[in-house]
Amino acid sequence: MTSCSRIVLGCFVLISLCIGTGGRAEPVITQIPASATDYYTIEEGSAANKWIIELWENPDVCPEEEEPCVSLISTVFEINRSSTNEVVIIEELIIHRPVAANRGLAVKLGSDATNSRLRGVENISVDPWVSNGSKGYVKVEADLDGTSGNSALGEVTGPNFLSASTIEGDVGGPITCVMHPNALPGDDHDLYRSTILLQSPFTSGTQVRGGIRGDITMETSPGGSPVPGHINLLEFKGNSIGTPLNRVDIRAAGVIDGVWGQEIHAFVGGTGTDLSTDSYVGLLGFVSATTFGGGDGDFTGENRAEELGNTTGESREFPEKNIVIEGEMSGKIWLQRMDEDYFGISMPNSTPGLSGTISLGALNPSEGSGVWASDVEIYADYNPSQIDLDSGDASGYTPARPASDLGGGAVGLVPFRLHADDSGPTYVSSEVTYAEPDVIGDTFPMRHYGPVAWNSGDGQPYKVERRKAGSGDSFVEQSCFTCTLDTNPTIVKVTSSSATIQRGFEYRISLRTRAGNGSNVLRSDLPHLSTTDDPEVYDYSPLLFTVCQTVYAWAPGDVDDNGIVDRYDVDNVLENWSSTDCMRYGDADRDGDVDSADLAAAELYEYWEYCYSEPLGAVKVADGFSTMDFEGESAAMSEPMSLSQALTAMGYADSDDFGEAFTEMNGPARAAARGCLIALLSGE
Repeated sequence: MTSCSRIVLGCFVLISLCIGTGGRAEPVITQIPASATDYYTIEEGSAANKWIIELWENPDVCPEEEEPCVSLISTVFEINRSSTNEVVIIEELIIHRPVAANRGLAVKLGSDATNSRLRGVENISVDPWVSNGSKGYVKVEADLDGTSGNSALGEVTGPNFLSASTIEGDVGGPITCVMHPNALPGDDHDLYRSTILLQSPFTSGTQVRGGIRGDITMETSPGGSPVPGHINLLEFKGNSIGTPLNRVDIRAAGVIDGVWGQEIHAFVGGTGTDLSTDSYVGLLGFVSATTFGGGDGDFTGENRAEELGNTTGESREFPEKNIVIEGEMSGKIWLQRMDEDYFGISMPNSTPGLSGTISLGALNPSEGSGVWASDVEIYADYNPSQIDLDSGDASGYTPARPASDLGGGAVGLVPFRLHADDSGPTYVSSEVTYAEPDVIGDTFPMRHYGPVAWNSGDGQPYKVERRKAGSGDSFVEQSCFTCTLDTNPTIVKVTSSSATIQRGFEYRISLRTRAGNGSNVLRSDLPHLSTTDDPEVYDYSPLLFTVCQTVYAWAPGDVDDNGIVDRYDVDNVLENWSSTDCMRYGDADRDGDVDSADLAAAELYEYWEYCYSEPLGAVKVADGFSTMDFEGESAAMSEPMSLSQALTAMGYADSDDFGEAFTEMNGPARAAARGCLIALLSGE
């Protein structure tokens, strides 16, 4: 430790700039009020221009006639550099917490004057709260310019108040502050004011624009009557809060006034470390990911708040909405309610937009109905008209829009409803006629207005039934459908083990119930509950899909679902002869059996095309070979035959006669008969 001379100037002691061994420039420390004792030490750090400083409270202040101390602060330490060109970095700042409850100290690191600002502070530590009831108050204010490649503010542990309004460098963190047990609400007072306020102004030129790269936590005060944590503002419009590869945590139990950055890759919520209810901050003012200054405006993290609304009691001039995401919102926002001063949600103004989820009523689903104070506004470049979430029960969007208009995400109330107009084999609509000639696929995607899940011990969340379209028959459950959760947690994929969902059927998809209590297997997935305890989804009615209903209520003869009846359908019937598979491919007449009647159906509607506005082509009616001579029969054999002609040529009276024989054949014989029949139908 170097020696320094003191110059007494009125009511304070000024420690002048001192040059120690090795030519190091010590920081300039000003101790207020004046005292005959220095309540600090300075030591050289691990490298040039790095310093270790230790601070104590001055006990000789706040005389009895002034009790209680109006300003609370007993001692102030101002730590600066002496010139603009100096590189002064505080390697370690150790602050001893005052023991008395009515005592406190303040530390000012740098000042508004450019030539006084420090290059950075790597570590700040304050004595922890102890079991003997230590309640001393510690306030730290910083004005830091940072350097490229260095964090302007590193790890911070223990102060009650931390502010830095001009950080021109990264906040490396982690930062953990603690509320004072006697903290008072509001910002316009000095007594035990406890909060975190960090700002990095957007500047041009070569100045470093700071971002948050470490966790930030304001812990609840210790003691029997805890004061919940309060974070004032984290404003980094010139850089990001977290990174895509390093999401940070921003936590306070009571209030988080605002989080503002060019990008936000962060968890913003309560101090609970698990998924319990204390991982929700009590009141969240706003979250804004901005494109200001060239930012992407993306949000990839998670917000959890009991309430979204005005945290100051006064109208705020910025941002315009409580939640503003100007880029892609691929994260999750969980809210219980919105207060009467709620200003709204606006996202996004660029594609792909809202690919994540916003959920309301997350803590108490019974409060999740009718609590929207105003509409949720969603915009897209390719469709500039506003999309509003209905106030009330959030049964849909106004006007009705598929999720693709929002970016694939969802906004909804707990319990989550089915987005019926955005579910089904082609994401078009429920209860609609499908007329596409291409293959439908093998999956019914069931999309909801929020994340869903189910406990595997309760079985499948859906059952699928079907009947021949237009028949009015009873529905029959299909056992070959299984349910899986999509990578998008709002979608349950109900998938057939067969190749495609067959045309010509009316499908009914309904929720299964849990054994014992009769509640739905499918649950609204809330992060603070186990899947077993999650509230069930809204009990919506079964969904009906009719696949390919045009002139004919079913697609007669079209076995392979390619939209046309031809020889390949005959081959498909033979391939699936007597099949008991769930979907029963080969069942041309949709009667539940694959037999000779399906061959007859394939012939009757040969060359007809389905899933258009009307059938095309004509029905071939053949009289076989009975009236032909040998030459005529030979000529006919060289042309594609109808099924009747081919069966006659093979020596069978009709499809029933062939079917009886085909059933009795072994594998090789079946293959030979099948090959011969298809060859005749092909003219080969």
